[in-house]
Parts: sequence; C-alpha cells; structure tokens
Amino acid sequence: MKDLFIEINAKLKKILGLCNSKHCYKRAIADIYIPAIDTKRCLCDKHLLEFQKMDLISSIRKKK
Repeated sequence: MKDLFIEINAKLKKILGLCNSKHCYKRAIADIYIPAIDTKRCLCDKHLLEFQKMDLISSIRKKK
C-alpha cells in the first residue's frame, strides 16, 4: 500500500510541475531520468544541485 501511495504522489507532483523530493513543494526546473531504477523525476534548483554533486548525471533536461 505504501508503494502505491509513493507512486501516486510522484505522478501527481510531476503533473503539477513540483519537485519530487520528499517534503519539497517548490517549482521544478529540470526533468531527470534515472536508468538504474527506470524512473523519471522533476527537481527544483536545490535538489538538482545536490543530484549533480553526487555525479549521477544521466540525462537531465531543463524545463523552459
């Protein structure tokens, strides 16, 4: 049940254009794709910077 909630929450945040990080409701500026877990997510400025610091840049597309 918890997995279903997480999946629905992520899809709603993506549709609304919000950051997909936990407890973050800022406007997303970039779409990312993580091939290891086959997932698409949207991130705000702060979380995109953290993602880039981890050297996990797979395919990041900036929103216009």
